Amino acid sequence: MKQTMKTRFHISFVLAALLFLIPLTPLTSLASGSPLPVVSPSPIHVTLQDAMIQETTAASGIGMNSAILNGTANPMNTSATVFFEWGLTTAYGSTLAASPSNVTGNTPVAVSANLTGLAPGATYHFRIGATNPCGTAYGADQSFSTSVPPVPTLSQWGLIALGVLLVITATVSIQKWRVGV
Repeated sequence: MKQTMKTRFHISFVLAALLFLIPLTPLTSLASGSPLPVVSPSPIHVTLQDAMIQETTAASGIGMNSAILNGTANPMNTSATVFFEWGLTTAYGSTLAASPSNVTGNTPVAVSANLTGLAPGATYHFRIGATNPCGTAYGADQSFSTSVPPVPTLSQWGLIALGVLLVITATVSIQKWRVGV
């Protein structure tokens, strides 16, 4: 009986030692004896577009020299700095901070920016952008055209002609007065 107990203890000890050693030794192929490649689980890829949602909406308040750029930003439970890119082409070239410029939370936040100093009768492109720790994401391109100066009406041309006539008459009268005619 003593021998059986010793054998069981010895087998239990060897099994326990093997259980501790198995995770520490690399697995090998039975056919070649070379180590098997370690396969790790595939990483989950989350794109920045999944992490933030921006939407460029139509410009408003468009005049000869100004417009209001509009959009919404949803930072998806992060904090993001929001801005607009704008220019005469889709290469943009200029950046303008949105108001509010920093958004947080998990709901869309309406943002805008007042754009001034524009040329009359020109077409401008713009898009919203937002930057968070994951990077920068953009909304789709939008465009608008500034208005052109109004053409004078016939009655305005009449007033302009009358003003020019008065200036000419006054100049001639002053010249006659100086000469003494």
